[in-house]
Amino acid sequence: MNTIIISYKYKGSNLQSINYTSKEDMIPYWIETGMEEIEQYIRESILDECIGWEKAMEKEEKVFSHFEKNKKIEIIKKS
Repeated sequence: MNTIIISYKYKGSNLQSINYTSKEDMIPYWIETGMEEIEQYIRESILDECIGWEKAMEKEEKVFSHFEKNKKIEIIKKS
């Protein structure tokens, strides 16, 4: 069994997506899915705090750039 953990610290909160798979070839899928889950949470948070779509898009671009550079991907393999 493989455990795939994607984590990112956003505004003092540790966001995590944890998925499990027994198939090695599914690991990239679960990494992508976990990143999408965290991105969606961040996107909703930004939209809640920003007034105006344009400002939200500018902030989202900055935050996602930081996310790409600072996310942590951990794969734990257990036999």
